[in-house]
Amino acid sequence: MEETLQQILFELKELKKSQAVVEQTAKKTRSDTFNLHIAHVAAEKNQAVLEQGMTRINERLDGMQTDMADMRTDIANMQTDIAGLRTDMTGVQTDITDIQADLARVAVTQENDVLPKIQLFCEGQSELVAGLNKLKDVPAQIEDIQNTVSVLKYAVKAHTHD
Repeated sequence: MEETLQQILFELKELKKSQAVVEQTAKKTRSDTFNLHIAHVAAEKNQAVLEQGMTRINERLDGMQTDMADMRTDIANMQTDIAGLRTDMTGVQTDITDIQADLARVAVTQENDVLPKIQLFCEGQSELVAGLNKLKDVPAQIEDIQNTVSVLKYAVKAHTHD
């Protein structure tokens, strides 16, 4: 029996040791649980702050996406405008080519047709001026003839009445 009692005492001591280890483990577990709870609360607060930040970022991204869509539309419109300008420039270049051809024809016509006619006109003008210069004396001659006719009329009248 004594041996059984010794055995029981030994087992009691072992149980006390185990109980101390369990109590120490329980104390540590409570401490760890409390720390985990604090960490969990902090994580929940951080998550709320992160969610608010993400909401603001998403709102900004939505605005940026809208702006990008508007810019894409603007770029597409500008590309269409540029294509139209290129078409217009082709027309303008064609017009310039046509104008240059017309100008060349006008230059040839001027050289071959207009300038000789102007030259003839100028020569005719010179002849007209020379003719007009000859007519400068005509008024005096007319006056002289009129005077002569007047004298003749007077003489004829005078001879016819006699």
